[in-house]
Amino acid sequence: MARLVGAGAVTLGKLNMTELAMGALGDNPHHGHARNPWNPERCTGGSSSGSGVAVATGLAYGAIGTDTGGSIRLPAAACGVAGLKPTYGRVSRAGGMALSWSNDHLGPMARTAQDCALMLQAMAGPDPLDATASPRPVPDYLAALDTPVGPLRVGVPENFFFQGIDPEMEAGVRAAVATLASLGGARDGGAPARSAGDERRDQHHLAQRVGRAPRGPAPGEPARAGRLHPGAPRAGAAGARLRLPPGAPPARAPGPCLLARRLGRGGRCSPPRSSRSPRPQLAAALEGPLEEIIVRQGRFSRLTRPFNGLGLPALSLPCGFSRAGLPLAFQLVGRPFDEATVLRLGHAYQQATDWHTRRPALGG
Repeated sequence: MARLVGAGAVTLGKLNMTELAMGALGDNPHHGHARNPWNPERCTGGSSSGSGVAVATGLAYGAIGTDTGGSIRLPAAACGVAGLKPTYGRVSRAGGMALSWSNDHLGPMARTAQDCALMLQAMAGPDPLDATASPRPVPDYLAALDTPVGPLRVGVPENFFFQGIDPEMEAGVRAAVATLASLGGARDGGAPARSAGDERRDQHHLAQRVGRAPRGPAPGEPARAGRLHPGAPRAGAAGARLRLPPGAPPARAPGPCLLARRLGRGGRCSPPRSSRSPRPQLAAALEGPLEEIIVRQGRFSRLTRPFNGLGLPALSLPCGFSRAGLPLAFQLVGRPFDEATVLRLGHAYQQATDWHTRRPALGG
């Protein structure tokens, strides 16, 4: 935030979010649930739910989000705006409360990829207050936006990301693929990540010791589940991620960028009896035993979490609307520290489409 203010940004206030960032739906039992501006009864995605709502309604030109398993991209997708999870270490996390030290990312949310690039330009860079912040030089993201897209090969994985897909979501993503191909991005058909629940456990215990334990039941459940995971395998998993070849998994695809669905089948995050809507009724998503709610939240974020574990840059963009008038979205994933390519591709897509220009009735 200090860097944005230094670059001339005007801060307007704090925004609502899921308690302690431990949730994917946008619910908060203490301050009230965040409401989707396209339909107040639908979930906003979380945990940076208030950021997505503020941008979508025009309350703010941009907002900051945190992303441990999709918490920038989920509300961006649900609210119909752009949201960028940068490469791990590209943006300092100093001053933010940690949830999972090896998966936490901080990044911009705005109406367009261009505005995300503008915000990232100010936010990115090394920071002596964050040892994980990368010392790599920050490129000129804005200058790279208008570089021609082609020739650029874009991988589209069909197996994991298109399993159990909602038909309306699939149609939106397929159309986005075709649009990018028409702009010069050749399409090629095509990662699991470890859970952050054990690190949530550590942060939850720290919060208890300093008197800041969550009072709501949902945030504590993943932390309690983390007690089942011993420290040694956890450290081994972290070391394995560091040994991944540069650029994985997009480097395993034929090009520098990966295009994937933004929501999985569980992206409906609703009971089996509910409709096949990409944005479920919030009340229905919070029904039932706590264990069922936690499972729904995990399904909702199953297609965003892999890129937290791998630390890759991922940009969520709107790509249409469902019959119910709710935003559809996809994500572009790039190689480490190649946000410039991801943003350039996202900007080209938005120059050729108008989904990002639509405004909810509750917004401006």
